[in-house]
Amino acid sequence: MIYPSTLNLTVLQDSTFEQDLVITEAAKAATLNDATNLITSPCHGLVAGDRVAVAVVDGEMPCGLVAGEAYYVLASGLTSNAFKLSSSSGGSEIDFTVLTTAATYLIGKVIDLTTYTFDSDIRSNFGEALAGTFVCTATGPAAGRLRLSMTAALSSALAQGNYVWDLKLKTTSYDYYYAKGTLTVDSTVSRDAS
Repeated sequence: MIYPSTLNLTVLQDSTFEQDLVITEAAKAATLNDATNLITSPCHGLVAGDRVAVAVVDGEMPCGLVAGEAYYVLASGLTSNAFKLSSSSGGSEIDFTVLTTAATYLIGKVIDLTTYTFDSDIRSNFGEALAGTFVCTATGPAAGRLRLSMTAALSSALAQGNYVWDLKLKTTSYDYYYAKGTLTVDSTVSRDAS
């Protein structure tokens, strides 16, 4: 999930829900070259060892890269405008294959969530009374991994319909809204045992 982000979610009543995210700084446009495994993004500001996530706006993710994964920037091939990725710090470069030549790619530096707390509210509309909250769990803080979850008891308490939700990241210095979207609550259809 690359900042700023809108993510629309659907939850079934009387069901548990989990959504895993990788939290990043603001997105920058990138071009991927599968002949050299270089990712080009002018003035990207990254250094070797930084963790980044890659997303695609229109098209498919390249073979070899997975949306929502945190990758390491390698020293090899690193310039102010280009870099290569590895799945481990200082590891070998990832060999990827571009599937959609006209795709728009985004990169974002992963945020270390170690010092953050989180707040994710569900409301019938922004500014209205609280209808519920997602539980936010940092499942891999250094890798920017965050899980939004909801218990069956909460999903049962929400009426079928559309809601809005937001995710706020908080530190001792500042708070900011990271993501928002719609939340559709659908009724659960049970099988008839007869």
